[in-house]
Amino acid sequence: MACFIVPLAEAVAVSLLKKKCDKFKSLSQMLWAGDIVLGIEHIVRGESLWDLSEMAYRGVLMSVAVTSLWALLTLANKPTRLFLSNAIANAVMGIVLMYSIDFIV
Repeated sequence: MACFIVPLAEAVAVSLLKKKCDKFKSLSQMLWAGDIVLGIEHIVRGESLWDLSEMAYRGVLMSVAVTSLWALLTLANKPTRLFLSNAIANAVMGIVLMYSIDFIV
């Protein structure tokens, strides 16, 4: 399961963009949190890290889902927190979205 590698590449790119525009901070937090948790889980399970079909299917779907949610929240100008700090709320949303796609698809 190499699905987390595509969002990881996006996270690196967004982190570089984040330095120029603060709007990308929440997207970066969502992507990094999901990538770290999924990466650790896949490595612990001993799953393959270079399955190209997995990257193309689930990985792209994860990136599109997380980025779409971020775009909707940004366009709606809605805060992403309820009782948590923004960073924790963003991390939780990224993890939940990526895990949902990983297990459903």
